[in-house]
Amino acid sequence: MKKHLLFFAVLLFPLLGMAQVVLEDFEGGAKLPWNALDGTYSSIDNPAGGNTLGLNSSAKVGSYTKKAGAGYSLFLAELPTALDLSTNNQFKIQVKAAVASAFILKLEGTSGFIEGNKNIAVAGEWIEYSFDFSKAAATQNLKKIILFFDPGTDASADTYLFDNLTVGPACGGAAPSANILDNFECARNIAYGSPGFADITAIDNPDKTGINTSDKVGRYKDTGSEWHAMVIDWGGALPLKDRSLVRFKLWAPKAGRILVKFEGGTSPQKEIFLDVTELNKWVEYAANASDQVNENHTKLVIFFNAGVLPGADDVYYIDDISLDPAPTSFTYEDFEGGAKLPWRAGDGTFTIVPNPPGGDTLQINGSTTVGAYTKEAGKGYSLLIAELAQPLDLSLYNVFKIQIKTAAPTSVLLKLEGPNGFVEGINNIAVKDQWIEYSFNFSKSAALKG
Repeated sequence: MKKHLLFFAVLLFPLLGMAQVVLEDFEGGAKLPWNALDGTYSSIDNPAGGNTLGLNSSAKVGSYTKKAGAGYSLFLAELPTALDLSTNNQFKIQVKAAVASAFILKLEGTSGFIEGNKNIAVAGEWIEYSFDFSKAAATQNLKKIILFFDPGTDASADTYLFDNLTVGPACGGAAPSANILDNFECARNIAYGSPGFADITAIDNPDKTGINTSDKVGRYKDTGSEWHAMVIDWGGALPLKDRSLVRFKLWAPKAGRILVKFEGGTSPQKEIFLDVTELNKWVEYAANASDQVNENHTKLVIFFNAGVLPGADDVYYIDDISLDPAPTSFTYEDFEGGAKLPWRAGDGTFTIVPNPPGGDTLQINGSTTVGAYTKEAGKGYSLLIAELAQPLDLSLYNVFKIQIKTAAPTSVLLKLEGPNGFVEGINNIAVKDQWIEYSFNFSKSAALKG
């Protein structure tokens, strides 16, 4: 609901150094001893077509046809010297699949293994996939590189082309959150599906300011129809039971609405609209799908300027897309570092002041700064108002709490108001000069929107 909150290239063994190493590119012959224990393998001329992204202009590529009846048709290369993942542990491989499916890249040795699974959302196109194996940096004796295409599907016998298998150094700085879907640098953990897979590309950050100073971001060219979208294809049910909050940083060139949509599974579609009002700067947005934790969706779709025909130069930048656990509560305002909400005194006066000593017998408020409101004399309903940028969703969060310290016994009215109606609650304040926390339960208005 809206929005008024009143009151408040050569294989080297061992792999040394920090440069990217080309493990396989098939130019001048295979560099690795590939062995199709199941299925068939050969090095072939790179066929024409299927290179919309301009990724692979190689003359030669590898071709592997999976063995029918073998869910984990075994295809591997065993190296004479172990891989050293202590510095180089970021793997990339380009794959062109005959069908939308999935594949596993596995490194194996006498002391253990590590593997990653990638969804293949687009068939007939060269797509680059990234694997972060930094967790296995200390693992020794990893000599086998294994590829499983369409793993676990016995009936499949399709052909997969692959090329440009490389390994490079770990990303600098702090490790990215495990919930990151794509940060367009090391953590690239998702597959983009059709339509729109060719419209999202990793580029140098054109505006390294504010909340986003990372080197790489995603560039999305809004084109075609008013419902053209960026499709994240999970390849199975999204893990919404544990992670139902979509976050991303967005640099938008025009005002409008972002639509975050969950679809593709057995459950009805879920749509969440987000208003875009701050332009030409990095802003973080969040779409809370906590009401979908028991639903089945396989795709996360983001529409930029939803419902509006794109212009010729509608380019958006996006970064740090994540799927996080939904918070159990939100802090709308705490006045630390300044006000987070645009408070406006409709009557009376409002300021931010140092938290005065005393009056915290219950030890509930150790804040440095607090809001101070002085009611206008003669006004029965002297107003303090904040208008939120995004509508409140009372279906998810409907119990509001506020800490108040007053100079005299009185009462407080909290009112939520929007174009579709309002809801309000009142609490008596019986104790003066004491921080007390008051609750307002609006669960009976959970269906109120806007």
